[in-house]
Amino acid sequence: MKTSLSFYRKLFEESPVGMTIYDSSGQCLNTNKSICKIIGATEEQVLAQNYNHIESWKKSGLLEKVHEAVATNQITHKKFTVTSTFNKELTAIANFLPFTDNGESYILFTLDDLTEYQHIEDKLKKTTHDLGELGKLNCLFEFSKLIEKEKVIVEEILQGTAEIIPPSWQYPDITCAQVKMGNTTYQTDNFTETQWKQSKEIIVSGESIGTIEVYYLEEKPEIHEGPFLKEERDLFNNHP
Repeated sequence: MKTSLSFYRKLFEESPVGMTIYDSSGQCLNTNKSICKIIGATEEQVLAQNYNHIESWKKSGLLEKVHEAVATNQITHKKFTVTSTFNKELTAIANFLPFTDNGESYILFTLDDLTEYQHIEDKLKKTTHDLGELGKLNCLFEFSKLIEKEKVIVEEILQGTAEIIPPSWQYPDITCAQVKMGNTTYQTDNFTETQWKQSKEIIVSGESIGTIEVYYLEEKPEIHEGPFLKEERDLFNNHP
């Protein structure tokens, strides 16, 4: 099928993916409607730009990627989040495609807007966090069920307490726990003492009769109480 030049021009202009063509000096030669919409600029503003002087490209690492594409004559890619030169916040994927025409070198810059998808991902992360909070409530619920069982023995309560703690902490796969009562300890199967520890005394009638200890088996970023969340301390303090 023979395709006319006007077909490719229309494809460039109407593409939902933002597209811009730069010459070897970095000056913009052509742009389409989509890229103007994505970055919040007019066509005239985009055409007036030289990518070597775009501050948002410097901040987001795009300038480094376009120079890499020019130097290697290979396509480069970059996912980034930045406030554009025209004060629009966006998350996008950029591609730089070097090509030549009649002996002249050019760069085709494409921009695929992911901002809406990023917002969805952020909402999913919040939902995951909320579900984690429900898991902590479930820890208390399971404990209450444990102590309400008829004729349950003290040893079962203490062992059960150790076992229901790790699933409600933020890193359940690397969390272990133990309950110390007098000279007896009740531990999860993976129990190992490490430097990442959270503990609470068991107080009855104003006297300490034991401790509950939680350990992380691997190093994690410090948050509120070392690597532990303040919500985990709250759960500790509210634990029956």
